[in-house]
Amino acid sequence: MKPRLAWMLACILVNACGSPGSSDAPAPAGRFSVVYVTLSSFGDARVGAVLLDRKGRRTGYDVDRPIWQIPGCGYRGGSEDGIPDPNTPEDTIEQAPADTVPGGPQPIPIFHAFDVFQPTPVDTANLPGLLSEGGCELRLDPVAAGHMTLAIVGIGVGFEQCQDTTSVNVTPELPSRWRLSWKVREGGCVVKIARLPEKEPPRTAK
Repeated sequence: MKPRLAWMLACILVNACGSPGSSDAPAPAGRFSVVYVTLSSFGDARVGAVLLDRKGRRTGYDVDRPIWQIPGCGYRGGSEDGIPDPNTPEDTIEQAPADTVPGGPQPIPIFHAFDVFQPTPVDTANLPGLLSEGGCELRLDPVAAGHMTLAIVGIGVGFEQCQDTTSVNVTPELPSRWRLSWKVREGGCVVKIARLPEKEPPRTAK
């Protein structure tokens, strides 16, 4: 009997042969459905907060007004306790102290919330959105001092949710930059918040 024929016969008799799609095959990788980013203020802390994608487009609260430029990235802000509600009436946004923003009082939310999702082809002309970039930059521009908590939560298909949190004391005229990242790994996912070094001012010729 030829060796290959003998091997096939043994497989049939003991039902022990592996095959494509068997339980020994590696599990398919998961994928993110949405990434949530939230900023919560304590006390009188107020910041402008924007996310930036690879092309420099911004979404968030840009010092004195909301801005939406990034496909696949939603934003909402609020001033009530708890997570911002997308149906929050506009008149719940509190006013920052007049001396924190040049030109007089400006509406600054206490809470900022971003939803990073996969946009529809109609919204992006079949181009990938922020979710597929695996990360972005967060910029904070404080206008009133205080303490803030930053949180990122990733939810997807094929894994449990993952999260990371940090906190920071903010001071007017001292902006900060943060790297937010998310990726799928074997058996789950990982999201991270990391502070970036401040950009050095350009050197002047002596």
